[in-house]
Amino acid sequence: MVKNTHALREENYDLLRGICCIFVIIMHTAALYTDYEFRHEGMPWYYYSFPDFLQMMTRAAIPCFVMLSGAFLLESKITMDYGAFYKKSIRKLGGHLLIFSLIAVMWRLVGGEGLYTILTSSLSGRPLGHMWYMFMLLGLYAVAPILLRLRLDIGDKHFTNLSIFLLITGCIIHFTCNLFWILQFSEYLGFFTIGYCIRNNFSNITHNKRNICYFISVTCFIFTFVLNECNHYFWNTEIVFRQPNFPTVIIGSIALFIAITGTKVKHVFKIIKLISDTSLVIYLVHPFIYGSIDYVFRATLGSQINPLWYVPILTIICIVGSMIFVAIYLSLYKKCVSFIESKVYLNTSY
Repeated sequence: MVKNTHALREENYDLLRGICCIFVIIMHTAALYTDYEFRHEGMPWYYYSFPDFLQMMTRAAIPCFVMLSGAFLLESKITMDYGAFYKKSIRKLGGHLLIFSLIAVMWRLVGGEGLYTILTSSLSGRPLGHMWYMFMLLGLYAVAPILLRLRLDIGDKHFTNLSIFLLITGCIIHFTCNLFWILQFSEYLGFFTIGYCIRNNFSNITHNKRNICYFISVTCFIFTFVLNECNHYFWNTEIVFRQPNFPTVIIGSIALFIAITGTKVKHVFKIIKLISDTSLVIYLVHPFIYGSIDYVFRATLGSQINPLWYVPILTIICIVGSMIFVAIYLSLYKKCVSFIESKVYLNTSY
C-alpha cells in the first residue's frame, strides 16, 4: 500500500525538485549583492536587504535536494546491490561531474587565476564554488547501500531516531570542525536519512498539519532573514545563518519537505517537470550562464545595478539560458556515451 501511495505522489517530488533548482539559481544570483566583497558604501538599504531576503527564503534548496536523494535511494532495492548501484551512480554523476570540473578549470584559467590555486581548490572538491555539493553527494551515494542495510537491520523506528541524532551531529560538526572534503558528506547524513523517514511516514498527513508545516517553514526562513539583517546592521560577525546546517534552516527545510510530501499534486507544469528532470545538469551549468551574463551587464551598465529589477531578470535569463544549454549538451552527451559504450562492447566481444 505504501508503494502505491508513493507512486501516486511522485508529482510532489518532481515539483519540489524543480522548485529547489530554481531556488538555487535565485540564491546564487542574489549572492552577487549579499556577499560583502561586492557591497558598495552609500547604497540604499534595499540594495542588500532584498537580495538577502531572497537568499534566506531559498535556503531549503540544498537540504531538500539531499532529502530527495535519501527518500528514494534508501528504499530502492537496487541500492542493496553494491555493484549495480555504484555502476548506475557513476553513469548518472561521474561523466557530468568530470566534464564540468574540466570546464570549471578552464573557466578559471581564462579568468586569470593561477594554476596552483585552481588545482588546490579542485583537489579539495571545489573546481568551482557551487560544485562542493556534487562532491559531497558522491560521499552520500558511497554510503547509501550501507545505510539501507542498516535501516533494514534496525527497523524504521530506530532509523528515524538515528536520523534525528545525525541531524544534530551534522549541525555540531559543521560549526565546530573543518572536515576534509571527502568527509564533508557526514554533515548531511541526517538530511539524507530523514528524507526516507519523512517519505515513509508523512504521505497521508491531514490538511491542517500540512498547512502548519508550511507556516513553520516560512516562519523559520523569515526569522533567519531577520537574524541575518541584525548581524549586518548591529553585530557584524561572521555569517553563519545561510548555512544548510543552521538550526532554523534545518527546521524550515524539514517542515517544507513534510508539507510537500503530504500535498496531493495532480499536475506539474511542463517547464517545472523539465527543470526537475534536468536539475543535475542545470545545477552544474547555471553559474557559467549567470556569470557570463552578469559580466556583460556590468560592463555595459556599471557595477551598481538596482537589484530590485536586476536579480529577477538575471534569474529568468539564467533559467532560460541553462535550459537551452542543457538541451544541446544532453543530446551530445548521450550520443558520446552511446558511441563509447558501443566501442567498449565491440572490443570486449572479441
